[in-house]
Amino acid sequence: MLGETPLARVRDRLLLFRSLEAVEGLDDDGYALLAEHSRARFFRRGASILEPGRPVETLYVATSGRLAIERATRVVQDVTTPVGLGFLSFYARSARGESVVALAPTHTLELPGGVMLGALETNFSLLRSSLRLMARRRLELRKGLPATRAHASEARSGRPLPRPHTLVERILEIHRGVLFRSCNLDAVIEACRQMRPVRWGAGEPVWERGDPASTWVRVLEGRVHCEADAGRSVEIGAGFALGVDDALGGTHRSFSATAATEVHGLEMDVDAFLLLLAGHFDLAREMLAILARDLLQLEAEAAGG
Repeated sequence: MLGETPLARVRDRLLLFRSLEAVEGLDDDGYALLAEHSRARFFRRGASILEPGRPVETLYVATSGRLAIERATRVVQDVTTPVGLGFLSFYARSARGESVVALAPTHTLELPGGVMLGALETNFSLLRSSLRLMARRRLELRKGLPATRAHASEARSGRPLPRPHTLVERILEIHRGVLFRSCNLDAVIEACRQMRPVRWGAGEPVWERGDPASTWVRVLEGRVHCEADAGRSVEIGAGFALGVDDALGGTHRSFSATAATEVHGLEMDVDAFLLLLAGHFDLAREMLAILARDLLQLEAEAAGG
């Protein structure tokens, strides 16, 4: 079994990475890159694998042993299948890091963070898979809704729009958003050219639960009522990117969306957005960070932290 060997051979490490969900979807060259640049690392009982209070710079894949993992809460885990350590904090660029301690003799693979970044930049399938997994996990933690009630309570209507935005106005609007704020201006311009203005009157459906999720919408004006199963609902407003997780997750719509007021927005196809990320790694890296930070917050809220 892979989990019972020190994984000294490249071939064994290659097979292990192919089995790990956190890096699924790589092409052969990508898996070979990870296998060649990783190394077997053994931790004795009581040893720290990751230490809190410092950014994660090295990733690990535990293959056997027992771990105490602490981010939002403390979890003790017996390793029966390979488990990634530090990936979420690494993507989030968290200064807090996380704590992982070996509670029993533990075998791992050690992977430099720089190698992982290189794989993300040169193998788009790995980036796509990482976005998909995190988007689906966000929906799972929010029980299918686009936001938690705490986040949705910030809903605002925004300024009335007398006419559709010009391209320059779109650029200024999008550049204010958290995702595009620090990225290359060329990426902002390209994104704005791909977006198209959309409008819904009060009471009109934006989409129904179960519809294909091929687009997301940045709301510029108005509020949208969103309802998942069991009658759970939230209302979001201007400045919100609606439907991102469904679209990135490659799922159907997990909630219905209805315009609570007149709504104006900018709509983008997810395929066009993914092409944009493929051509601008700084933007892709920021998208990973945003999803990961939100996941860490959602985990903390789920744990009562």
